[in-house]
Parts: sequence; C-alpha cells; structure tokens
Amino acid sequence: GLIQGDTYKRAIARLRSYLARDNQAAYDKAKAQLAAFTFCGTFAPTRAKANLVTHTGVAHGDLDHLADYLSARQSLCQNLRNLQAT
Repeated sequence: GLIQGDTYKRAIARLRSYLARDNQAAYDKAKAQLAAFTFCGTFAPTRAKANLVTHTGVAHGDLDHLADYLSARQSLCQNLRNLQAT
C-alpha cells in the first residue's frame, strides 16, 4: 500500500534527513512536492483511487503550511455545500 509500503519511503526519509540537519528550506521545498490529499473510504483489493468501493464522505487535506489554517478550516466548513466528491 501507499502508506505502509515503499511508495513514499525514500521521499519521507529525505524529508526527515533535512529536519535532522536543521535544513528547513530544503524540507519545505521537498514537502511541497508530496501529495496533499488522502482518499477516504473502503478500497478493494488495494488502496488505489480506481479501487474505491465506498466513500466515507470525509476528505483529508494538508493545511499545516497555511499561516492561518484555522481560518481556512472555518471557511471550508462554512462552505461545505459547495464541495463535491469527485
């Protein structure tokens, strides 16, 4: 699978090495290249977008890079009717 497999293992190891060397700029640049959304639901036989069986109605996004993520979260919650699962 993507999460526990080797798909992102090398990229995550690189990110961790940047942090261990206090290289925040390199970390930020490399992290910006990673996927920012997680598929939420039941998948079969593997956790791939094409294998989505049932969507949970939940979307996970990476918002930690925003200066004011709480305002972004509040705005998303207020405008949920405008969001659609694709």
